[in-house]
Amino acid sequence: AVSPLVLVFLPWLPLPVPSVFLIWTGAFASLVWIAVAIALFRLAARPWHLTLFGSTKWPALLPGLFAFVIFSLAAFHASPAIPGGDEPHYLVITQSLLTDGDIKIENNHRRGDYRAYWGGDLPPHVVRRGRDGEMYSIHAPGLPAVVLPAFAIGGYHGVVVFLILIASAACALAWWLAWRTTGSASAAWFGWAAVTLSAPFLLESYTVFPDAPGAAIVLTGVWALLRADWEGAVEHAKHAEHASESWMPWLWHGAALAMLPWLHTRFAVLAATLGGLILVRLAHAPNAFAKASAFLAIPAAGALAWMGFFLFVYGTPDPTAPYGGSVGSSLAFLPNGLGGLFFDQGFGLLATAPVLAVAFLGFALAHRSLGEGGRMRRLALEWLVVAIPYLLAVGTFAMWWAGSSGPARFLVPLLLPLAIPAAAAWTASKSRGARAVMLTAVIVSAWLSAVMAGGGDGRLGYHTRNDTGMTGAPYLEWANHIVDLPAAFPAFVPQPVQPDPGGLVSRQLAARAGFAATLPWALCLVVAVFLVIRIGRWGRPDALIPAATLTFAVAVMVAVSVVWRMHAAEPVTVTAGQMDALRRIASGRVAVFDLTSHR
Repeated sequence: AVSPLVLVFLPWLPLPVPSVFLIWTGAFASLVWIAVAIALFRLAARPWHLTLFGSTKWPALLPGLFAFVIFSLAAFHASPAIPGGDEPHYLVITQSLLTDGDIKIENNHRRGDYRAYWGGDLPPHVVRRGRDGEMYSIHAPGLPAVVLPAFAIGGYHGVVVFLILIASAACALAWWLAWRTTGSASAAWFGWAAVTLSAPFLLESYTVFPDAPGAAIVLTGVWALLRADWEGAVEHAKHAEHASESWMPWLWHGAALAMLPWLHTRFAVLAATLGGLILVRLAHAPNAFAKASAFLAIPAAGALAWMGFFLFVYGTPDPTAPYGGSVGSSLAFLPNGLGGLFFDQGFGLLATAPVLAVAFLGFALAHRSLGEGGRMRRLALEWLVVAIPYLLAVGTFAMWWAGSSGPARFLVPLLLPLAIPAAAAWTASKSRGARAVMLTAVIVSAWLSAVMAGGGDGRLGYHTRNDTGMTGAPYLEWANHIVDLPAAFPAFVPQPVQPDPGGLVSRQLAARAGFAATLPWALCLVVAVFLVIRIGRWGRPDALIPAATLTFAVAVMVAVSVVWRMHAAEPVTVTAGQMDALRRIASGRVAVFDLTSHR
């Protein structure tokens, strides 16, 4: 059980050691200690299960409470870094609605209303004035209107609590849908952990951005897809919480989807694709015409009102009017955008939440445990129908990393439904080795979330890239001061960062280098997964956790070494290591060195 501790001794061997051994001198060593603690607990404790949580009257209450506690703790630790990015601009619109009854923000900026939560000057985000000559923010008014009651009651902190409640309720719904789909409480908990503990969603759960509320609404759309399937199947009719003939739930599903374009213009793609898929499923449900009519009533009126809003304010129904008619998108940006959104070391979805790779795999594995009826495969197809157009919209955006924000912010609206295939993957994987791989992915993802939310007062999670050549993720620079970890991970953000006519070449170069660095990581981790699964089949049960830890550690060291060589990087950062040593020496006191009279 303690054999993985050999890793923390590698840097201290009394002989010249490879530079890659030094990665275990920093924060990565804590992962080794976590693995040892789990292995010791596994030896000392009896096997236990979470099935009891699926038999209570309110089975999803506990997942919701756990999510609320986790998000609240993360918000507390990250509070020095928030609000940041575009958050204060959404809050200014809320203040304008509350104090003036409009969304004309010029007078709010002139008065400095934002100083209640923002220390400094805040230039308004305005590209084009309205046709009345007034100043309107480029940001959509939906989120400011939704959080207005919370702001009126508790100010900025009231908004944070309100957003945490929404995110927690969404995670509870994700648990319930995963449980209902798989019939397994333990699988539902794994699916819940895959989305709740992932850094992209966790870091957005309490920030004043539209992405986490948008994710909650998208999940209700997936709920509608499953509801239509359940109501159309005789074997599920007795389990439905509403009568299968009732159209009222569909009115609420439609009302939820109608909110999406008001939260952000790019969410209109999600609303359109989800709405079409729900109508297709409703065709086979009882009382289909009444349900479809109820479902479409509010979205139809909402779409007219949404287009009318732009026509009234800007004199054109074009949703890009606030941005001056252009949002800086091009298909030429797509390789760099997609690569960065998934694999970039600081902003990539899978780079910061590797457990979500299990969710993607779950779509393919689900038929093993859920029968050959094709429900999960159809859900996978529907998720792709929703995800692909949206990915094209955000992946072709010039600044796909969303400025100063958490990782993969633009992909957050797609994440919560992944709890279902993640749960299906857990159910389908019966071998000890496969489940050890999944638990490893959860632990690493949770560790990354804790580091980004709690390390550096939250500044490790919320960051941007600038024109000074810095492409490294802050959490990697924080994790080790002795070796150049950022040079060992894929980076897709181009230099210069801001979109410009000459930026296409730098984007192409960044995409090429980023994918080249991703390949060794993918190959090493795939080999490690294969070996751990084989060990799980043939090895002793009590040896699985230490073996998995050492296998993945070796895979990481090989990948780091290969990418360093590819980048011709100097692995050891001598000056940074020396300064770190001085900081440690001077901890709690001041050390003064006078070098003027010495050679």
